[in-house]
Amino acid sequence: YNPRGVFATALSTLRIAVPEPLRCVVVQRAAGAADIFAWRSPTETVWICDSPPRFDDTKSALKEADDGYLVDQTSGRRLVQLRGPRREKLLAHLGSGFAEIAVGASKIGRMADIAVLVCKPSEEETLLVVDRLYLEHLLRSLRIGAAAPQLQ
Repeated sequence: YNPRGVFATALSTLRIAVPEPLRCVVVQRAAGAADIFAWRSPTETVWICDSPPRFDDTKSALKEADDGYLVDQTSGRRLVQLRGPRREKLLAHLGSGFAEIAVGASKIGRMADIAVLVCKPSEEETLLVVDRLYLEHLLRSLRIGAAAPQLQ
């Protein structure tokens, strides 16, 4: 990835932020919508977007850039939003090491024996990005953890 290349320039024009390593960036959009960009690796940033038209427009705008790629993982990854006062206790209970993640941080690790990308865009919310094949397993582990007596 060339931070001064054609792809990076197109991203900048579209107001898409590439986060620093181990960080996530929230870009507020119209009508309360937001895009979240989470660092996953030196060559991969995960873009969480809830606007199909915006996604399609961005995909079209980036197709001419040959020094970077937009890979559509819409059907391959799933997003789990954790909110509420017991969120951090639940993450600590699962032994993930994600309970102390700072606002604006992004981290990859293991939770319920699967790889999970975790980002914390705000104090009130923690996001988990997981391969769709493992979503049910992760959700089951979260439910079991949330029902633990020490979290009640």
